[in-house]
Amino acid sequence: MKPGEAKTGSGGLLVFIFGFTTSRHDSLRETAWLDGLRGVAAFLVMVYHYHLDMFAFTTEAPYGAPKTSPWEFWRLPYLRIIWCSGHTQVGIFFVLSGFVLSWSSLSSIREGRHEKFSLSLSSSVFRRWMRLFVPCFLIGILSLVQFYAGLIDLPMTRQNTFLAQLIDYIWESERFANPFQLERTGFDVFHKYNNTMWTMPVEWAGSLAVFLVLLMVSRIRSYTKRTIILVTIPAYCCLSAKWNYWLFTTGILLADYVKQAGGFEQLSDRMSRHSRIFWILILLLGGWLGGIPQQRDWYERPGYEWTDKLIPKNWKDIEGGSRFLWCWSGIMIIWGSSHFATIRHFFERPSCRYLGKISFMLYLTHRMIGTIVGYWIRKQFANALGTPYISPEKPDVELMVIRGVFLNVFVYLVDWACMLPLALALANWSTILVDEPSVRFAKWVDDIFVSGGTLDPEPRAA
Repeated sequence: MKPGEAKTGSGGLLVFIFGFTTSRHDSLRETAWLDGLRGVAAFLVMVYHYHLDMFAFTTEAPYGAPKTSPWEFWRLPYLRIIWCSGHTQVGIFFVLSGFVLSWSSLSSIREGRHEKFSLSLSSSVFRRWMRLFVPCFLIGILSLVQFYAGLIDLPMTRQNTFLAQLIDYIWESERFANPFQLERTGFDVFHKYNNTMWTMPVEWAGSLAVFLVLLMVSRIRSYTKRTIILVTIPAYCCLSAKWNYWLFTTGILLADYVKQAGGFEQLSDRMSRHSRIFWILILLLGGWLGGIPQQRDWYERPGYEWTDKLIPKNWKDIEGGSRFLWCWSGIMIIWGSSHFATIRHFFERPSCRYLGKISFMLYLTHRMIGTIVGYWIRKQFANALGTPYISPEKPDVELMVIRGVFLNVFVYLVDWACMLPLALALANWSTILVDEPSVRFAKWVDDIFVSGGTLDPEPRAA
């Protein structure tokens, strides 16, 4: 196919629906693999949530737990990363955000280009709130429509008119996106129309921490002196159980570490045999920690109870302390992966970079497919293939249960075969219609107030 020639046939249709346009021949930035890692992390969050919809919290039960079967090999360590590691993936998101937000600014700091640093940091601060919350507001409207139409149930009152529901949604969005409410506890972090968005206020607070730390060290040219600051801050955040700030500021430390080495390739080339073994062990430990199940009443945790002794007391109230170990997992996985070209090249593959391109929208929209389509599919199969079952705890409720390994695996695969393409298509078109315009909108607003641009949001021809 010649350059500029439109694709036709089934291949062109797939590109149109799913937006898969990445190629192994693309010219890649040094940090392109981080986009792929972010995409895979978003995909694994989706996998975790869909498994929660299918199996509830028993999906987190480890191998060998009571009421699990010996053939359920996906419950084993490391394989659990694919099956139910959503919490660990959020930690990876936050370290990556700290890394990416500081990458360019650290170059200016290291080169002593203070004017470039101030302009870059100012632009990042100005646009960051819009970058996070404008897409959330637009995507949340889909949840609003689904709720008002009765397609999904949410723990709140359905208003008598759509206008009243829309007004309620706007007020909820204002509360959710309040830029001055940085410390949120309990349910304050959730948007009541779309709980998946809960990471956005945490992202905003972490981003401000990154900007503040960068400003703090902007005059320090010495790598050693700068490292003292960049180690002290995340260490303090860890000791004080401020897990989001710990992860974000660790991302700055990693970015400066890579810059000091001369880049990722130099980081790999300079490894000795002993350091290679060390980072392999770090990766293995991080992968094991990433599959640690949370303490819950629905299952036991054979082989993992001893990890409770590793958790500091002030972390015990944060998801039973498991968040402490998941944070370490995210840090170890990213830090270890940074040293190995083979791992970086894996995440540079077109499929990973494709997921990276749609990762934000995949994260925000995937539950819409799982809640509506996935539930409907499972309900139809249960009615067709299930047998009546009455739980001793609820004798008045009759359930339809599918029995047998073969039938359950069949329904599981059909469920995924229906949900996955729909989730990817929705994420792709949300990227085209919501995410990319939101990025352009934030830049346009920045230009209006800073560069003396016009009030015309349409890009002018060169």
